[in-house]
Amino acid sequence: MLISRWNRGADVTVETGNLALAGGGRIESVVGGSGAGGNIRVNATGDVTISGSDATDTESAIRAVTNSSGAAGRMDINAANVTVAGGGQIDA
Repeated sequence: MLISRWNRGADVTVETGNLALAGGGRIESVVGGSGAGGNIRVNATGDVTISGSDATDTESAIRAVTNSSGAAGRMDINAANVTVAGGGQIDA
């Protein structure tokens, strides 16, 4: 899931049991202009695992970022366990 905007990143909320991002899987809110990045909230009753990359070395990630002068978005991850391994990333 990638949400990209120019003026402000979109907010993303994920409600789940377990969440596994692997093989380049991503949840992102990215802004390219001067606005702030969107906020990402993950509420998992179980585990969150972020690991590995795809064939082009795109890492699995949860990202709330700006590619310009705006502030990055806020990120909240609520889970029983959070594991980041094998090149996975959390970036805000």
